[in-house]
Amino acid sequence: MASQVNHFKEFATQAEYEAYIQPDDYAKPLVALVEATGTVMFPQGGGGGGGDCGNPIMKSVDVEDYAGGTTFNGHAQITEVEFPAGITSIGQSAFEKCSSLTNVSIPSGVTSIGQYAFGGCSSLTSIDIPSGVTSIAFNAFSGCTSLASADLSETRVTGVAQNLFDGCTHLASVDLPSTVTSIGNYAFNGCRALTSINIPSGVTKIGNNAFANCSALTSIDLPSTLTTIGSVAFSNCSALTSVTVRATTPPTLGNANVFNNTNNCPIYVPAESVETYKAANNWSTYASRIQAIP
Repeated sequence: MASQVNHFKEFATQAEYEAYIQPDDYAKPLVALVEATGTVMFPQGGGGGGGDCGNPIMKSVDVEDYAGGTTFNGHAQITEVEFPAGITSIGQSAFEKCSSLTNVSIPSGVTSIGQYAFGGCSSLTSIDIPSGVTSIAFNAFSGCTSLASADLSETRVTGVAQNLFDGCTHLASVDLPSTVTSIGNYAFNGCRALTSINIPSGVTKIGNNAFANCSALTSIDLPSTLTTIGSVAFSNCSALTSVTVRATTPPTLGNANVFNNTNNCPIYVPAESVETYKAANNWSTYASRIQAIP
């Protein structure tokens, strides 16, 4: 049914647009007017209500930096999106809580994805993120409970933002790019299907609760560049069979609960640093588990 699919239909003039879509005409799909000036106009819609998809109240944005704002926030009828040419960013809450959106292919020209851009898209199963993306803001995919995998490997992001995949309960695999140097607070919190993740060698900081409640995670290998691990970063990872920390100097731990409820698995560290780890602040809590890397 047309109203369930969001295609950006283009019009040459405002008059053509107004002739096509009238107030309370809910049978028509959401549309866009492309003016000669390069401005793309989108229906403003009804915020969290999911209605007014036929209302001709417009919001103007420049195609060169279109961010979407809250334009489609809460429109539960949207199942797919086709973006007009020239978009370089997906903005804050652009498709937040579009609960029927199932897949998204982001155009190759996009370089940034804003906060909550797809947050709460509970039916989203896949998303194609282009290599030109350099910035993905916090909560961009939080609450995407149907998302099974995320491939960021071709992007150039330097950090995994806080809460990025928080609550993505079906997320089983994530590929991170080598450019990542930090993993934010709650980045993967509650990703209960995540069994493994490759943390790039340049990562220096893992935030609070970053992998907390990842109850299917079986092993973790932390690079030699790591200097900081936040509070309860790996707590309640009850399926862990091993933790490997390759830094010769023990990373600073946010508290003594970083590895709580982790199945009493061994914590492997460089052989020459075993005693240093056992004596280090907060690491001493896990002294009986600390061993040399096999």
